[in-house]
Parts: sequence; structure tokens; C-alpha cells
Amino acid sequence: QQYFEIDLLEKLFKKSNRKNEKLYLYIDKDNKLISFDFSDKFEVTSYKYLDKLLDAKKIDYSLEIV
Repeated sequence: QQYFEIDLLEKLFKKSNRKNEKLYLYIDKDNKLISFDFSDKFEVTSYKYLDKLLDAKKIDYSLEIV
């Protein structure tokens, strides 16, 4: 299970030098909300892949454009 989660994160995000994008990851683990600030260091690799995981009910995500 743990390796699946790490593999999933590596498929979803890649390192980035973009300084103007904000990326926050929230994980519910054992009924505790854990937040990570990936801003200025990572970017989403594929929104299409995110949508596939959402459709399969593997993840839940939201996208805010400001």
C-alpha cells in the first residue's frame, strides 16, 4: 500500500522551476488531514491522469484557478 502511494505521487507530480504556481496536496490518513505545500517546487504532470483517477474513485481533487 505504501509503495503504491509513493508511486502514485511520482506519477502525478514532477519537479518544476515555475515560481508563480501554487500546488497544495491534502491527504486524509487515519482520519487526520495532512497538508503539503509543493508550491514553486513541483507541478502536475497530467491533468488527464488526475481525471482518470477521479473517475475510478481512487482520488478526490479540486482545481482552483485564480
